[in-house]
Amino acid sequence: MNRHCKVSGISGVWIIALTGALLAACGSQDDAARGSAEKVIAAKLKDPSSARFSDVFLAEAKAPVPETRHVAVCGTVDGKSSFGAYSGGSRFVVLKSFGLGQFKTEGTLFAEIENLSSASSANAFAQVYWSKYCEMK
Repeated sequence: MNRHCKVSGISGVWIIALTGALLAACGSQDDAARGSAEKVIAAKLKDPSSARFSDVFLAEAKAPVPETRHVAVCGTVDGKSSFGAYSGGSRFVVLKSFGLGQFKTEGTLFAEIENLSSASSANAFAQVYWSKYCEMK
């Protein structure tokens, strides 16, 4: 009887350890997704070193391939214009992909910034990217 409890206790420890490892892996993927997304978006600005990010969050996206995780990194970025002034910020969406199986891959599927200079461009960004990946449903 006592032996059974001990084995059960060890199994419980392994379950807790495995759960912790899986959560840690997910957390490190999230950190990697955010960091690489910010680099990709900053590179798209006129002055990448001036990038200021705010309201950044991650949202799980449906992955069409088994053993793959898709994460949308959403937020606002502000950067200096050609005149050296901050523009006020634009929304962005970056879709990251992580291989969960034998091959631990990471990739960027797309990275888009909202173009506020045109109402039709801003509307298209909202419909194609923001509402699909970043709005909670």
